[in-house]
Amino acid sequence: MSRRHKSRTAWSRPVVIATILALAIPLQGAIGWWAYKTLNDSLKTAIAEDLQTILDADVTALRVFLESQINVASVAVEEGHVREYVSALVAEAQRRPASTDALVSAPALEALREHIDPLVQANRYIGYGVIDLTGTVVAARYDDAVGLHVTNLLSLFNTWFNSGVAGISQPYISEVPLRDRDGVVQPGASTMVVGAPVRDEEGNIIAGLAFRIDPEEQFTEILRTARYGESGETYAFNSDGLLISESRFDDELRAIGLIADDPNSKSILRVHIRDPGGNMVRGHHPTTFRGAQPLTRMAASAVQGESGVDVDGYNDYRGVPVVGAWTWLPEYGFGVATEVDAEEAYATLNALKRAFLILISALAISAFGILTSYFIIRNLRKTADRAERLGQYTLQKKIGQGGMGSVYRASHAMLRRPTAVKLLPEEASSEEAVARFEREVQATSELTHPNTIEIYDFGRTPDGIFYYAMEYLPGYTLDRLVLQHGPQPEARVIHILGQACASLAEAHDAGIIHRDVKPSNIMLCERGGVFDVVKVLDFGLVKEVGEGSDLSITAVGSVTGTPLYVAPESIKTPDDADARSDLYCLGAVGYYLLTGSHVFDGDTPLEVFSHHLTSVPDTPSSRIDRAVSGDLEQLVLTCLEKDRGKRPATAQALADALAACSDAGNWGVTEARMWWDSHPAKFEDIDARRDSSASDSGKLAPTMAVAFQDRVNTR
Repeated sequence: MSRRHKSRTAWSRPVVIATILALAIPLQGAIGWWAYKTLNDSLKTAIAEDLQTILDADVTALRVFLESQINVASVAVEEGHVREYVSALVAEAQRRPASTDALVSAPALEALREHIDPLVQANRYIGYGVIDLTGTVVAARYDDAVGLHVTNLLSLFNTWFNSGVAGISQPYISEVPLRDRDGVVQPGASTMVVGAPVRDEEGNIIAGLAFRIDPEEQFTEILRTARYGESGETYAFNSDGLLISESRFDDELRAIGLIADDPNSKSILRVHIRDPGGNMVRGHHPTTFRGAQPLTRMAASAVQGESGVDVDGYNDYRGVPVVGAWTWLPEYGFGVATEVDAEEAYATLNALKRAFLILISALAISAFGILTSYFIIRNLRKTADRAERLGQYTLQKKIGQGGMGSVYRASHAMLRRPTAVKLLPEEASSEEAVARFEREVQATSELTHPNTIEIYDFGRTPDGIFYYAMEYLPGYTLDRLVLQHGPQPEARVIHILGQACASLAEAHDAGIIHRDVKPSNIMLCERGGVFDVVKVLDFGLVKEVGEGSDLSITAVGSVTGTPLYVAPESIKTPDDADARSDLYCLGAVGYYLLTGSHVFDGDTPLEVFSHHLTSVPDTPSSRIDRAVSGDLEQLVLTCLEKDRGKRPATAQALADALAACSDAGNWGVTEARMWWDSHPAKFEDIDARRDSSASDSGKLAPTMAVAFQDRVNTR
């Protein structure tokens, strides 16, 4: 065929295709509208499910909190000494009704304080009080409250007196000045109380014991267990539509005048859930007083005792269009709602709508688009060819895939040594994410301990995708070790944990917290003829101490880590995790090595989180058919303390404690070589574990940021 004919054919084909596309524009438009409507319906269903899931999670956490507080009060009043001291104080108040001094100086008051104060500290209460049947405070944490008559609180206590059981109040504004944790008087402070009736020896109710809870600290904190995306919030409100938890938008509320323009002003118990008729955040000025505005669609439904989900949208108390889910808790007399800005919830759909408009426009000039597409495809092919080679590294085989990227086995062009190369996912290659990863790789590359995986190099592909190269490690991850060979001998567990401590100690001294210590992130290798060499992997979730959250890939306040291996403080206040949080996770790894089972299991991440927050672990000895030496067992349980102040102070301190255990030193080079010789196996590739949901959790394998928050935050 002549060159001239080839050229004519090359240009005629695009013209023919362009004509066909021009005729197909109406059909394409109809198909596009159908696809848009189908996606809109599917997205609404997904948003409704996500909102309901978050609401259920927050309400479940709230119920657990409220019921646990009621249980504390119920147990406290049944204690014999409490009855004795309260009976004496009530008798003193009846004997000399007007004598506050007599109550303050009564020996029973001092004895009661000594008895109650540890309970107050353990449960983070602000204070407590004992109120007799006349409404007189016969005992309190501070003298100035003793002898006061509390009318409002008496009406609440009468409910408990009449029912004869413990109860908990909603947040309310105290009728008497209260003190904060430092003892400073806070007039008009919000509070809530949990209390129970106190009975004398004959079983007659003589008074009530009440503990004061700070709703801004505990009640609101529980409602922030989970939220939808960046603009989501969960809050509580009473039957009058009054906010009884703290809004996360207090700064906005000050700016738009819904609360006083004072840094100390709070929204709790001061803002009604009313629709101002327009978006005040964007400048709307209501024409009616706040009290004359109607309740929001959500609040009006909830105060009628209804539960519901609205994904079509309504205005919240700021006038911002939102979608939400809500429920009413009749046993507590208040409602709970979770909402997110409609603009964020439907960002994907709005983007798709714009894409359809662009597509229709593109079809109108498709003749030119074909030529453009040709060049784009040609460039993409060139890019794909270049992607097989990253600088001096030639990619040979994909060996792993996970939420943090893809891993390839590669070879250095000059050194010819095997290398593992990890590429950041394209969807996570924003400037902020890449800057974060660069900082983390740079920080990790400065770690030189032989038990830490070595970083060789990092850079970007021609398309700007971030990658880094690290040493290639054949061997066992600890989860694979336990899956294939069961619980490990105590001496070997000490040997493994000691090396992991050494790696973490260097990182912690450099101000780096790992934040995802788990069996699949610790490998057991053979290096230079030495067996059972530990390598701590995947510092891809590290956080430098003191680092701001502006470059954080996950949402601020979202949980980072794996549900089965996460410290309690990483659940409650993720940004507050420190080196001792890594030690909790390492203790859970030790527990898994000793027993072959996780410290806590559950059907959902939230169930496992609840165990980490409140449940006491079984002893390792109770999980297996052999005894575990007391010193090692106690050390593992110490690492799993809820209060991080009770854990080992540093990784080095934990390493020293492991070295002092009775079985320390009974596993060394000889034992390791014998074990490896008798257990030949095909080593798994580094990060290939991410292709399996194996032991690191089964259903709970994804990190919480992926399993729960990631789906929500990307809506």
